[in-house]
Amino acid sequence: MHGRVTAIVGGLVIAAGVAAPSALARSASIAHFSASPATLPAGGGAVRLTARVRSAKHCRFFAVQNVKGLPVTRRCRSGSAAVTITIPANAAAHSRQFAFLLEASGHGGRDKHAAFVTERSRPVQRSAPSVVTQPLAQVVAAGATVTFMAAASGSPSPAVQWQASTDGGATWTNLTGATSTILSFTASAAQNGTQYRAQFTNSQGSATTSAVGLTVETAPAVTSAPQGGSVVAGTPVTLTATASGAPVPSAQWQVSTDGGATWVSIPGATGASYLFTASSWQDGYRFRAVFTNALGQAATAPIGLAVLAQPNAAWGGYVDAGATFTAVTGTWTVPTVTCAPGETSSSAIWVGIDGAASTASDTVEQDGMSADCTSGTPSYFAWYEMFGDAAVNNGFAVNLSTSTDPVTPGDSMTATVSVLGNVWTLTVADNTAGWSFTPGPIAFTAQESSAEWIVERSTPSPLSDFGAVTFTGASATGNGVSGPVSAFQSVATQLSAGATVLASLGGLDPGGESFTETWAAAQ
Repeated sequence: MHGRVTAIVGGLVIAAGVAAPSALARSASIAHFSASPATLPAGGGAVRLTARVRSAKHCRFFAVQNVKGLPVTRRCRSGSAAVTITIPANAAAHSRQFAFLLEASGHGGRDKHAAFVTERSRPVQRSAPSVVTQPLAQVVAAGATVTFMAAASGSPSPAVQWQASTDGGATWTNLTGATSTILSFTASAAQNGTQYRAQFTNSQGSATTSAVGLTVETAPAVTSAPQGGSVVAGTPVTLTATASGAPVPSAQWQVSTDGGATWVSIPGATGASYLFTASSWQDGYRFRAVFTNALGQAATAPIGLAVLAQPNAAWGGYVDAGATFTAVTGTWTVPTVTCAPGETSSSAIWVGIDGAASTASDTVEQDGMSADCTSGTPSYFAWYEMFGDAAVNNGFAVNLSTSTDPVTPGDSMTATVSVLGNVWTLTVADNTAGWSFTPGPIAFTAQESSAEWIVERSTPSPLSDFGAVTFTGASATGNGVSGPVSAFQSVATQLSAGATVLASLGGLDPGGESFTETWAAAQ
């Protein structure tokens, strides 16, 4: 373009198309000055600067902005001059203008004209958002700072909005003020399991990051505790406790046999519930659950368990179950019975295998002794019995001779029952008198489902007043392993007639192999 317009470009005052004053009529003047093309695309290109002059010898081209190839001087031959320059590509988001000057001189005079070139801006490339940085799942402790980051490309630059979901991604809620590519906040326990994502939006569309979870770790805290109480021996017991915490805490049930002074983990008891069958030797034990995760531990308050003896109209003592029993033994001192005038009553002290009601056994392999009252007179004798075996005294007791195998109050007696295959050996011995009796081997098939240490009355006979009897060395062999009464699932049974306790059963000693039964009532 060209013209006679006064312009200020780059601090220079330029008069386009107006001849500068000259004292000489033939002073140099510019007839025409132009730039072609006057408009360039954003990629730039070549521009031809062309001039027609009068009375000029030299034509000097230069630009207000720094353009490669300028300034340059040309001789104005035949009244014209030209130069080609290159305009670089426009990387800006807006168009730009270049101003070029021509200065013609000669014959003592000068003239200046300007020409302009406009370079268009690069066309804006618009695009929908595209996620380039996904957020990462976070695991932090409660009270710590958690930071999620995300980024997306797009033109125009997309806006960002963070969202949260507390229902596994089913619904999402915008987080107020969370409009930066970085989301940062202090984590609380209530946010455990919350999912987060960022949504990017511009005029061309939207894009959403993948959803990521937040795990807020917290130390265990007990939310429900077990309840103590009293149960009858042989009754199933379920203790239950729960705790919160992240990661989910593991559970370990523990037992204390010394009132809570020391605690021992129960093997295999690692669930929210601990199930077991109450045994008499567990009377007074305390239980608790300990919950543990990486941040700490929490224990329930200890609870006590009172295990009551099972009432039984005929038996009183301890019964082991839960194994296949192949041997049982026990030792006691023959008690002195007290008989009222004319009284007829019974009491028997024995060890045996089978016969427990809980095992539905209809046989008993047993031996021991009796301390009875017959018409007011005490009588003592030893015996053995294969109850249910018709081949041995039609299944009833065989009494030993009181002349060859006498039993006297104060004597120490030991009874043993064992089986190998289906051959039974029953031995009863008076350790004080020095005799021992074992009948010939007895072939008989039985369940072998329980072992017993018992004081018994022959119902409906009254119970003879035997005072007290203490079993010692009470042990059994079950599933090939020998141990005291307490080594197996032991159940205490209390000899009773309705609500009346006939013989009071004491607890097992610390070794689990001794206990005392004391006469309380006849019937």
